[in-house]
Amino acid sequence: MLIGHPSYYPKFGFMPARNYGFGLKQFQVPDDVFMVCEVVECYLQNKRGELQYPDSFFS
Repeated sequence: MLIGHPSYYPKFGFMPARNYGFGLKQFQVPDDVFMVCEVVECYLQNKRGELQYPDSFFS
């Protein structure tokens, strides 16, 4: 998962994470910049959750 440029990361397989049931509440970002890359096919099929950056990210 990442927050990144919507025209750069999709060429590496990243897709909007909210389409897969993932949330991001720490930052208000458009759906197309919050992305996930499914490395193993169908791995994200029944996964849900929220990305939370650790406190050390903000230090």
